[in-house]
Amino acid sequence: MTDHGRNQAKALVKKLTSRGINKIFSSPKIRAYETADIISKKLNLPVEIIDDLRERNAYGVLTGLTKIEAKERFPREVISVQSYKNTVTGAESYRNFCTRIKNTIAKIANENSGTIAIISHGGLMHAIHREILELGEIDNIADCAFMVIKIDDDNWELVETDGISKRSKD
Repeated sequence: MTDHGRNQAKALVKKLTSRGINKIFSSPKIRAYETADIISKKLNLPVEIIDDLRERNAYGVLTGLTKIEAKERFPREVISVQSYKNTVTGAESYRNFCTRIKNTIAKIANENSGTIAIISHGGLMHAIHREILELGEIDNIADCAFMVIKIDDDNWELVETDGISKRSKD
């Protein structure tokens, strides 16, 4: 993590300190985990890594290739991957990703009481906002942005956002 990233995580901690968080869950991906670790040290809480909080692998066979290599070897997939709805060979489908995210977060919420923090990725936030909450597209998600969501049985309610700007309806 860069110094800038550490400073962003420390600023996030200040926003979260008074919220009564009693448990922290994190994606296993390094940037999310490093952010969760900074938060956990300040709040004196352990971090539980949940593999299913990881970002979607939308690139499949394109993963690890330069843009030039990808265009040469898989021109159709390069065009296809430009829409989050499409799935290229070797990638996780968008539908499976949304189902994975919803089921994982619902399980975490059902198994834990009180206020929890889930440290993950922008794609997860987009999917929650768009598909689970059915609130449409998000225009921009800043680094260390957050959403406060209340989950009661199968009812999800967006309570607050920070660092997220939503597209206005046309």
